[in-house]
Amino acid sequence: SQVKTDYKWKTEDVFVNDEEWEKAFAALEGKIEFSKYRGTLNCAENILAYYRAEEGLEKELLRVYLYAFLRHDEDVRVSKYNSYLARVRVCSPSSARRPLSQRWRSPRCQKRN
Repeated sequence: SQVKTDYKWKTEDVFVNDEEWEKAFAALEGKIEFSKYRGTLNCAENILAYYRAEEGLEKELLRVYLYAFLRHDEDVRVSKYNSYLARVRVCSPSSARRPLSQRWRSPRCQKRN
C-alpha cells in the first residue's frame, strides 16, 4: 500500500532533487579542510574566523545529512540512499558526535609562541 502524501516528509524543501543534493555534497567536500587554521588560533580575530567557518560548514553539512537521512528512512532497501547516508557519515566527524573540526582545536595543532 502507498503512504498518503500528507504522511510523507517534504524532502523537496531540503533539496529539490537528488541532483541538487549531489551538487551540494560535492561543494562540501572542498570545504572540509580546517588545516589552514592550524597554528593560527592565537588571537581573537582568527578564532572568530575559525568559528564562523565551522558554523557555516555545519549548517551546510546538516542540510546534506538531513536529506540523506530522510530519503534513506523512506525505504532502507534503496541502496542509492544508503550510499548517500554513508557518504555523509564518512566525510563528517560530527556523525561520531564530535564537533566537526574538533581535531584542529587540539593544542597539538596550534603553534606555540
